Amino acid sequence: MEKSKKIFLAALVILVSFSAIWGFNEGFEASEKVTPHQNINKGNVPEVALEKLPSDFQQKIKRPKELPIELDQVVHEVASNKVGNHFSYEESWFGKNGFFLFNVLNATPEIISSEDKENKLEKTTVALSNGAKATYTQGINAEKIYWNEDGLQYLLSYTVKSKKPANKSQFIGLEKMKKIAEKLGK
Repeated sequence: MEKSKKIFLAALVILVSFSAIWGFNEGFEASEKVTPHQNINKGNVPEVALEKLPSDFQQKIKRPKELPIELDQVVHEVASNKVGNHFSYEESWFGKNGFFLFNVLNATPEIISSEDKENKLEKTTVALSNGAKATYTQGINAEKIYWNEDGLQYLLSYTVKSKKPANKSQFIGLEKMKKIAEKLGK
């Protein structure tokens, strides 16, 4: 009898915990004030996504004008998001061998340029032609370059579509990523 009481009690605790979590999540999703991330607009037209952002943020954003590789079977997506008190704008290009993600945040969090041995990331700090310092990282299947400029943080990443760790030839590389960053425009 003692064993069945313990099993019943354990099941009851699990049920109550699940109900509490479920109820919290339902209330969390229902409240706009509490929601930490809101998708303002998602689609494939940059101008529509940009219109949903505050005008001072819209006017500062510079976007990639060209990508250094051909992307086959391209699906282009854009989104405007509200994250807490901040806004972000992102564009994605999905291709046969990988995808690009471009993100702009209307905040300038600190960019840490030290090496991350735990996650096997190579980090390099470079100066862009406009004087901004950018950090380039390369991991197992992705690389990114990010920098703060004019009160915004920019991020451009390329992810290789592969189940195995990518080899160096599959990446875009520091110089090409830097060129994309330097050729952003309105």
